[in-house]
Amino acid sequence: MTIVQSKRITMSRILIQGALVLVALFGAITTAAAGQDAATKAVYHFTAQPMAVKAGAPATFTVQIMGPDMRPVTGAKVSATRVDMGPDGMAEMTGKIVPAGSADPSRYAFSTTLSMPGRWAVTIEAQIPGEAAPVRGQVILEAK
Repeated sequence: MTIVQSKRITMSRILIQGALVLVALFGAITTAAAGQDAATKAVYHFTAQPMAVKAGAPATFTVQIMGPDMRPVTGAKVSATRVDMGPDGMAEMTGKIVPAGSADPSRYAFSTTLSMPGRWAVTIEAQIPGEAAPVRGQVILEAK
């Protein structure tokens, strides 16, 4: 092996090692940034009352959103975007859901008729005061 070939092999190794270091550094920076974003994002909890309704009959239920401090959220603009039987493996079975009035400012009411017995997932989207992006959550209703 000549000195020139030896230097080329050494340079190639150095370039490969440098590239690997850069890839590892980029991965660490990206992971840290994603972790920081997830850590700063507030967690909201959604609950429904009642959780059980009669199948085939019109039903009204309320959703309460609990903030990161576990206090009820008021003043949000809330919409139910979907109701389906996804929890029972039949996400293609959907229903209609419409907003209903609520006297309690911390509860958001909806009306629906769940066509058959089983578990129905209600997907909720809420624009919460102070949050830049809408918050999504899900509640499960049991139709009996």
